Amino acid sequence: MAGLQWCGSGAEAKNRTCRRSKATQFRIAPADAGRIRCYATEILDRASACFLTVSLDPKRPDNPVIALLDAQWNPLADSSANTCHATRLLRAALAPLLQSLSEAWPPHALSQPLGVVSDGSGIGFSPDLPCPHHENWAGHIFDGDARLIELLAFQPGSTWSLLSTLSGGDTRH
Repeated sequence: MAGLQWCGSGAEAKNRTCRRSKATQFRIAPADAGRIRCYATEILDRASACFLTVSLDPKRPDNPVIALLDAQWNPLADSSANTCHATRLLRAALAPLLQSLSEAWPPHALSQPLGVVSDGSGIGFSPDLPCPHHENWAGHIFDGDARLIELLAFQPGSTWSLLSTLSGGDTRH
């Protein structure tokens, strides 16, 4: 599975039966990190966005959806970023990760799309709020009401890191 590294024991890795508490054990393989950062950065730059989310709708698991957000977590309506080559590459790179994360929940438990967030430097996932489109998602993370698991570490000085620092806490768990 390209783009995904299981950090559990051998038996868990073979079995692939993870549960919600095991979501923290998923990480992006180091070999894929650079290209995923490159794709995300190109998409964000093209749209002048601060963040993007890549979500997997349980009704359409074969088609991850990318949403662009400003610094206040407001959606941007830039459709050109969703048609660029980097978008297709990012979807393909993150689809196995999203699929594996979705397997941590029973099929009926996810009524909203499960997704990850990126500022171009890292990728984060909240097992407490798996849908990054949840009302005040970032606020819950920054207030410490929900955890953010860094699947690909956010770089020092990145937008997410700066906002995390300004909010008065470390969002990583």
